[in-house]
Amino acid sequence: MQIYQFLKDKNMTRTTKITIILIIIVLALFTIVRISNDQQNKISDSETYKESYTFTTEDGWKGILTYTDKDKSTAILNIRNRDYNLTRAETGSGAKYESEDKTVSFWEHNDEATINATGLTYQVPTLTKAEIITMDIAAEKRDCTGVAPMECLVVNNELFYDNIKGFGFEEGVEYKIEVARTERDNPPADASRYEYELVKVMSATPVREKTNENELTETTIPLLRYSPEGTSWNYQDGTLTFSEGRYLMDFGCNNISGDFSTERTTLIFSEPVSTKKLCTDELNKKEQNFASLITQMTTFSETETGALLSGNEQEMILGKLDN
Repeated sequence: MQIYQFLKDKNMTRTTKITIILIIIVLALFTIVRISNDQQNKISDSETYKESYTFTTEDGWKGILTYTDKDKSTAILNIRNRDYNLTRAETGSGAKYESEDKTVSFWEHNDEATINATGLTYQVPTLTKAEIITMDIAAEKRDCTGVAPMECLVVNNELFYDNIKGFGFEEGVEYKIEVARTERDNPPADASRYEYELVKVMSATPVREKTNENELTETTIPLLRYSPEGTSWNYQDGTLTFSEGRYLMDFGCNNISGDFSTERTTLIFSEPVSTKKLCTDELNKKEQNFASLITQMTTFSETETGALLSGNEQEMILGKLDN
């Protein structure tokens, strides 16, 4: 109303009135654009913000907790090759995050954490801040020179001189992987300031190579077809899980775990370690039999009803888990 009366002033020329109107319009447009940009920046920050921490549980499982907003009100927990969306919950001490149905929780206090997931409890003695990055890895290594001549991975079209812990490279396969990059406390003079550890293999694609001018054939990589990585099975009424190069057997009493690796089509299982709970005689026998059998297994194959581990003329028949 004041602007309207101001513009009706007969002592003001038409040119002056038009100029004032144009200035008002420009200021209004500037304000609208600034507000829009501020809102867009807030949305962008929310979508791209990530602060990640890696950890290893006391029984050897690796995982990552990633905060997805600056207020740290939401987070993604990755453990045993599964992601869980969590929201901050009220707690008397530390910081606690829970899934919507409260079946999964991550409770951090004094730089330690307790995780409850799928009925199991994990203790995390320490958390390490990390940057999660994506790497595209070429199917062939290239000659390079570090301290001495060597072969390097080709990562994102550049030579990569470091080691990626937990990553098994196979010639002839292109990979897309997620890696946790952490800073070393006191790196040696001839070493990188960073350490790299595999989070997960997002894809592994055998390359196609020319055999003549008109024919393309796919390179055969048996390793990818015979690894139990990322699977879970029923074994004698217990659950056997393979994740991130480790196996875990749970009959309902002790957790039995160890490492496994693949060498082409051959599986190699490390000696298992176990918690020390008191169990029934029946469960003790199952755990002892499993511990003696697992290190003899050398092959894995899926069947119509489940899967089969075999080796040294012994077999372990695995069934599909009930949903």
